[in-house]
Amino acid sequence: MKQKLFSFRLAGLDVVVEAITGVVFLGLVVLFTVITLVLGLPLIEALIAGVLLAILHYVGSIWHHLGHSTTARRAGYPMIGITYWGLLGRSEYLQEGENDVPPQAHIQRAIGGAIFSAIACVVLFVGLLLLNGDSVLLHMVLAVALFENVAVYTLGALFPPVKMGDFSNDGATIAYWRKRL
Repeated sequence: MKQKLFSFRLAGLDVVVEAITGVVFLGLVVLFTVITLVLGLPLIEALIAGVLLAILHYVGSIWHHLGHSTTARRAGYPMIGITYWGLLGRSEYLQEGENDVPPQAHIQRAIGGAIFSAIACVVLFVGLLLLNGDSVLLHMVLAVALFENVAVYTLGALFPPVKMGDFSNDGATIAYWRKRL
């Protein structure tokens, strides 16, 4: 049985963070610290960047899921929560009636995350332009966060479609339901 680390409510959603997510968070801190060290930050700044980027990883994920939630609500089949089980989160929907959701609504729900993440990418890019090299640390954090948001939450959520066991990315969900239109 999976152990809950903590939970909270956000924008009407029950957010559950499973215990393994804490371990993954620490792994992300190490990974992002190493990346920013390799990119040229001094050790202390790289460690600060590593912590900030690990936090921004989950902020980006929550934002992505808020996109799913917004489009799900508009489609008439709302989300009820988000479960974090390590690196990524999973959108939670009421199981009752889920088989009656029309294909178009599934597609709308799936694409909402990438749309919100694309908006986050624009904001991060504008932030990079406005910085104009004033802070190497902040510039590095925004640049790596922008790359991750493009690679994981925007394009990576859609392409290539991935289905592994119970996990399917947004692209796989869209591909599955497009065949049923």
